[in-house]
Amino acid sequence: MNFRDKIYIMGILNITVDSFFDGNKYFEKNKAIEHALKIIEDGADIIDIGGESTKPNSLKVSSYDEINRIIDIISEIKKYKNVLISVDTYKSEVAEEALKTGADIINDVYGGLYDEKMFEVVKKYDSYVCITHNRMNSINCFSNVVDETYNELKIRYNEAINVGIDSNKIILDPGLGFSKYGYNNILILKNISKFKEFNLPILVGASRKKFLKNLNGVDPLEDNLSTLSVTAYLGAKGINILRVHDVKENKQVIDVINSIIFGGNCIE
Repeated sequence: MNFRDKIYIMGILNITVDSFFDGNKYFEKNKAIEHALKIIEDGADIIDIGGESTKPNSLKVSSYDEINRIIDIISEIKKYKNVLISVDTYKSEVAEEALKTGADIINDVYGGLYDEKMFEVVKKYDSYVCITHNRMNSINCFSNVVDETYNELKIRYNEAINVGIDSNKIILDPGLGFSKYGYNNILILKNISKFKEFNLPILVGASRKKFLKNLNGVDPLEDNLSTLSVTAYLGAKGINILRVHDVKENKQVIDVINSIIFGGNCIE
């Protein structure tokens, strides 16, 4: 799997009480499984399962509780062979249990900075890892957000390689909304092609994030059009994986982009 044969849709499943968009909606096990099945039915290529919110000032969750929230869900989703399982965690203990249970990807929003054992666990299980740019502060100042984000991602990439992770298993994410003010996120979007220079799969998560309001003045939590517009833009730019809340609508947009760029899906 090199994530370059089409644009992939990653559907978000937050098993949390305080995620910014869908906190507490799927916290109960039966509701989480029900939503996971809907994500699959709506056409997601990947399900990204999170047991702890990563929004600023969110509640911290112990590894034990995080594992208990996600493990049964991973086991249930693993029955469906047509979807990859990603786990959104920055803790190596959680990552190890998830990979033992059958997860395919570890999506670390701190890019291995929070837990120095994370890359060792990824190497041990030869899994995919998404390394996200994040300075670990809620907000940080940049002189040049694009170049600094690129260079700091390169440092994290090199660290992963030095640990022994296969370069073919690395995905990079410029980290929209992490350590960045609203306009800095827009600059990242505007210059997203810069990150293609890594010649690695690039993942972007812009779905319903509040900085989108800077683009059209509309609250992205109330209206999905700004997210869908950014999805179309990123698809046209050749971004490999798009992390979204509303799978069905975003998949419809990306189906069009995939047909134009990759062909093979056009209806005669």
